[in-house]
Amino acid sequence: MDADETVVETLRRELNEELPNIKTIEIGEIVCATRIHKDIKENVSLVLIFYHVDASFEGEVIQISAEHDAYKWATKDQALKIVYDKNKEAIEAAFK
Repeated sequence: MDADETVVETLRRELNEELPNIKTIEIGEIVCATRIHKDIKENVSLVLIFYHVDASFEGEVIQISAEHDAYKWATKDQALKIVYDKNKEAIEAAFK
């Protein structure tokens, strides 16, 4: 997060940066929040906040930034098999 941003502003900026052809972004409710209990640096940990987001894109192919190699659409069952255990709660909550 940049110093002057809210969490939602950060999410919107990140979506625009990571998905160059994103056209509209509707940010909904928080689906889940979880803390990764691993020290990133000394006593600093990472908190993940999962939001429900509806978006549309220009064109038929979703473009991703150079920071990423690929993306994958997944069903709930597929997603539960590929995410870290700590993120499974967010997947379950997103599909309620």
